[in-house]
Amino acid sequence: MNQPDSIPHITGDPAEIIFLDAEMTTNDRDGELLELSVVDVSGRVLFNHLFRPATVRWWRTDIHHITRAMVRHERPVAHYRRQLDAILSRARYVVGCGLHNDLFHLEKAGLAPVPPEKQIELQRWYWLLHDSSDRTDYQETALSRIAETYGLNVSDTDAHRSLYDTRLTLAAFHALAADTRSRGIAAPEASPADVTAAFLSAHLVAHREYWRHHARGWMELRPAFHGTYSATFRATPPDPEVAADPSRVFVPLTDRFSAQWQLAQQFHSRPLKTCIELSRITPAQARSLASFDVPFDYEASLRAHAELRDLRIRHQLARRLNTTPAL
Repeated sequence: MNQPDSIPHITGDPAEIIFLDAEMTTNDRDGELLELSVVDVSGRVLFNHLFRPATVRWWRTDIHHITRAMVRHERPVAHYRRQLDAILSRARYVVGCGLHNDLFHLEKAGLAPVPPEKQIELQRWYWLLHDSSDRTDYQETALSRIAETYGLNVSDTDAHRSLYDTRLTLAAFHALAADTRSRGIAAPEASPADVTAAFLSAHLVAHREYWRHHARGWMELRPAFHGTYSATFRATPPDPEVAADPSRVFVPLTDRFSAQWQLAQQFHSRPLKTCIELSRITPAQARSLASFDVPFDYEASLRAHAELRDLRIRHQLARRLNTTPAL
């Protein structure tokens, strides 16, 4: 793969910024780690191992080409826990693309959590430089798209093995850092650590404004079964013909995430994507929600969004086990 034309002199400990990528049996929460690679900002390999899954015995191999025979005699990831915890705790920044999923599986394997302030998501960095002006979300930016934007060659045969993807992540980081310097967000000679800090500051300002607009929306109230009411949360206003239905009430919301989370707690309801069931709510109580709203608070809104996401995941797991999770 190509590296950017110039990489500023790396001062201090190169391992203060590390890059990682993992391959799993599946990318959902039931998956287990098969491979992990970690390199520092100079490109030195700090860790590169295959793992034998603890419980999963079958997985698709068409993407990463890691077969059962390849890991049969490998150790489980738990064997490397101390070594990996030392690498992660020593780093000032941990960089990845789709980092949240990799860190989730590392925590699931028993590693210590990486604090949010140390996590550098390249999808967010790319969003800041390329998509933030029109408030486009940043969640689906693939590493291959970042590489293509900056002219980094991607091998069809080597991609999706963790060491190759980690090195591609490193190259993408240097390309994004160079772009950040060229736009004046960071000084021309800023070190990798300093340009990362500049990105974090600029991203916070841009994302706060993005989230203020993203959180706005509507709540639809309408009767459900057995005297209950449902509340559906949406980002866009209702169609005029739907809004004219007298059985429905549409409430504009400053922050639909905080509003949904507050109602979920208040009525012990069950979020299902955008809908929650308001059980045992009288018609008078439902009418009182016609003026319901929650003021926008950036940190609170992000927490509410995360809580709702995790609550839905717990409900999905609970349905498999036929139990009811607590809020």
